[in-house]
Amino acid sequence: MRFKDKVALITAVGSGIGRATADIMAKEGAVIIGVDNDERRLAMAMEAMNMSGGRAIGRPANALDQSEVDEVVAWTAKQYGNVDILVNAVGGSHDHRQARRHCR
Repeated sequence: MRFKDKVALITAVGSGIGRATADIMAKEGAVIIGVDNDERRLAMAMEAMNMSGGRAIGRPANALDQSEVDEVVAWTAKQYGNVDILVNAVGGSHDHRQARRHCR
């Protein structure tokens, strides 16, 4: 398992590249912190990963809103101590200095 016990914070996890990345990493042992602004798709993705033996927790947030990103990163750091892998698969961009401070 390439990502055993690594904490992976992945945006746009409800569909597309974000979902595919999260699925692969979950199967390879990562703890997935999934972020998406579509709560229904987020819940479905997290449930599917958990049902297939992965460890996935959903955090609804808009990855283009800095305050929401800060909240998710702070929560993840408090729960897990760090973020090992950060995947920004959302179709936009923003300055994520807060997220980088918790990445190794």
